[in-house]
Amino acid sequence: MTARDEQIRGLAVFGTWSGLEACGNGILAGAQASLGVFEFGRARTNPLHQLDEDQEVLFCRRALNTTYSTTCADHIEFVGAVAPRRDAQGRCGFLGGGLAVDIDRPGCIGNWPKLTEDIGSVFTVAKKCFSGKGQGSFLRDCPVPPADNDEKFDWSPATREVMLLHWGTDRDTSWDSEVLKRMQAIAFTQTSHQTILVFKTAVAGSLSLQSPNFDEDLEKLNKARSVSGPPAATVRRDSERLIADRSAGFELEERLQALAGRVQALENNVAGLRPLAPPPQPMRPPSLPEARELSFVSVRTVFMVGIAVLLVLILLLGVYFFLHSLWPPGQPAL
Repeated sequence: MTARDEQIRGLAVFGTWSGLEACGNGILAGAQASLGVFEFGRARTNPLHQLDEDQEVLFCRRALNTTYSTTCADHIEFVGAVAPRRDAQGRCGFLGGGLAVDIDRPGCIGNWPKLTEDIGSVFTVAKKCFSGKGQGSFLRDCPVPPADNDEKFDWSPATREVMLLHWGTDRDTSWDSEVLKRMQAIAFTQTSHQTILVFKTAVAGSLSLQSPNFDEDLEKLNKARSVSGPPAATVRRDSERLIADRSAGFELEERLQALAGRVQALENNVAGLRPLAPPPQPMRPPSLPEARELSFVSVRTVFMVGIAVLLVLILLLGVYFFLHSLWPPGQPAL
């Protein structure tokens, strides 16, 4: 099944067959890790277990998001129906289904009466899971199909306190959209964030939802609804778009920083591959002793070269006179 109303952020079914199990989609896709939200008590003294099986009770419960997230609100309202049902061992248990919606704020009020049909549908799915003996393991075959916005969060009840209410004083089996409207008004005005259970008939400790004491809550809700403002779904889409844009900016900045780090690492690697040659020494003029030594060496070299040239000339003259003495003037050479 899929939700038909855009104010629904996710849906879930839950129940106790062999222990409490739950599965869902949307922001309730991680339902199995948030079982505290789906716990409605299994003690025999629980008013829920004083009812006949499958006699549903409407509920709303404020849930707290304990997972850090930039895409999901810190709180949601979990609205649905729950009914008593024996587990596989014949012990007191329950089954139910519900929807996750945004909490109401002035100028951004949801429309819970429109959720009536969706609550009925998800509750029917939960009952079918327990219709046969040996059935009811949501983890083995989750009856809730995945949604496009599936994201797992850890949810926990905002408080353990419970408010018991009833709609009629007799065996009135009809549910009216007025029930959800008044339940929404109480959830909007109360500050203790109690879990609200609305029975069809009076139970021990319950208050009548039709009591004039709750008319003031309904007036406050209607007044808050009259404050000009976009629908909750529009606000959520705009917020998600803004968060996505910011996330994209942060991601780009992180990529640029990573690229700069890689460039620096590459420069370091290139520097490590260069030959380790000594740096060139700057030219400096010779000192005075060095200059004198260089001058002496130059003079000695010139002197020795001159003597060598003189000896060669003497040798050549000796050879000339020797040859000349062998052939006197006027005598032909051989």
